[in-house]
Amino acid sequence: MVRAIFKSWFVDFDPVRAKAAGRGRGLPKPIAELFPDSFDSSELGGIPIGWTVSTVNDLAEVVGGSTPSTKEPAYWDDGIYFWATPKDLSSLTVPSLSHSRA
Repeated sequence: MVRAIFKSWFVDFDPVRAKAAGRGRGLPKPIAELFPDSFDSSELGGIPIGWTVSTVNDLAEVVGGSTPSTKEPAYWDDGIYFWATPKDLSSLTVPSLSHSRA
């Protein structure tokens, strides 16, 4: 279900297309308001207006090395750091990493 919602919202842009056509998508108002009502051109084709095309490196610090010990709470508590292994990244079937192995 999560994969289908991700594809609908962020690949097919269904909420943007519905809003542009004046149709509702059955989303709660606060969520529906997050989506624009038109598209802009980009090197990837049409994307929702106000959105940008970027790389992971533009959005986060990507570093190599070993995963830190799970015995060190500062690296694991409060969701501040997210760890992914090369195996996590190579097994992706969509351009989204929603979880990684501890």
